[in-house]
Amino acid sequence: MSSKPTKNVAKADGWVQKGFVNLYLSEKQLIHCWQVYEKEEKLNSDWHDEMHNGYRFTFSVDGKSGSVVCSMNCKDLSSPNAGWLLTSFAPTWLEALKLSLYKHLIVLEAQWGDNESSAPRAQYG
Repeated sequence: MSSKPTKNVAKADGWVQKGFVNLYLSEKQLIHCWQVYEKEEKLNSDWHDEMHNGYRFTFSVDGKSGSVVCSMNCKDLSSPNAGWLLTSFAPTWLEALKLSLYKHLIVLEAQWGDNESSAPRAQYG
């Protein structure tokens, strides 16, 4: 006997996935991203700070495209970003990380979602 499918079930750490933040960068934004993270120190500093701010970064390879995927989510359940998943696809994990940090810190100004809403604050594409 099959059971009924469940949606948005809390995981052991209390995190419930609300959905994806679909954000596509323009060519101008991509150029700016590479300029912002030209220096390794800036990348390391931002990555370190965001991990300490409760963000989790995971990396995988997309089976269809072969791209590396950087997935970013917030473990702080009081954050408006809690439950949202921000992803970036690139040829290397380092480029995918740069794209995710750029989207998070520069484009979305560290605010992806809204605690009052079931939709992310900004969707592009």
